[in-house]
Amino acid sequence: MEIAIKNVKKVTKNHSDINGITLNIKSNEVIGVIGADGAGKTTLMRLLTTYYSPDDGEILYDGVSIYKDKSLYKSNIGYMPRANPLIENMSVNSFLKFVAKASGMPQYLIPTRIMDVLRECHLEVDQNSPIKYLSRGAKRRVGIAQAVIHRPALLLLDHPTAELDPKQAENIREIIKTQTKGRTTILCSQNTTDIWEICSRIIFLNKGVVTADTSIEELKELKYNTPVYKVILSPSEPQEYITEILNLKGVEKVECNKGAAYVYTNSTDCITIERDIFELCMERGWYINNISKLELTNEEILKRHLYNL
Repeated sequence: MEIAIKNVKKVTKNHSDINGITLNIKSNEVIGVIGADGAGKTTLMRLLTTYYSPDDGEILYDGVSIYKDKSLYKSNIGYMPRANPLIENMSVNSFLKFVAKASGMPQYLIPTRIMDVLRECHLEVDQNSPIKYLSRGAKRRVGIAQAVIHRPALLLLDHPTAELDPKQAENIREIIKTQTKGRTTILCSQNTTDIWEICSRIIFLNKGVVTADTSIEELKELKYNTPVYKVILSPSEPQEYITEILNLKGVEKVECNKGAAYVYTNSTDCITIERDIFELCMERGWYINNISKLELTNEEILKRHLYNL
């Protein structure tokens, strides 16, 4: 299923607005949408589920408006909201049976499909337990199971690992990886590990606007080819050197912390940058105690894109 979002705008009461987004999502792409609270991630998801209607613009699936035949469109999407609402007095098995029937799945297919989903989502042991007695991580697995039980072409996951401990989050990510195969997936998260490990393409949202749209491969190239340099000079306070270091070609930002200048670069020409920093220090008579190249973390790479640092 291909999705086209064309100049969509939406104003909500909580000010998590969408301000003219245009995106084209190809069939079977796994898209990560990342941004701070209030960036518009959940609003975008609610637009894609038809819970919200755009104030302007349009959303198409395979070239057709999602509102032309809303029932047909919704039968082809699976959705796990951030709140992950479940009928907690029901057992896992009964709940999945209820969801499968509600999705219009033929009765004769339901038992086999439930067993498949229980296995895929690691819920076989819990299948007869009331949902209310499950751990938070297990409830998330039920949320994923109900989203995929009818084999949707489009899977929408809103903050799937929110409020989970690291082990639970890792388990959820592994399940999601298996469920994205063969279907278009859009995943919203503030968890950089979710985005980095699961998605092939990343959309950066800030105040309802797309600030960057890039592939994970491009980010990996940025990670290894645009390093940060830690420069320690004498006297130890580098604040007075910031302006001149910033003027060097390829330097994007300079931060001071505990007597060191952290020089962020936006160039792949590492040899020239190192030489220019060294030559500037020599010209100004600044004594270099140490200069070292640091590797950016995945989180730092994503934040640089998100906030255009």
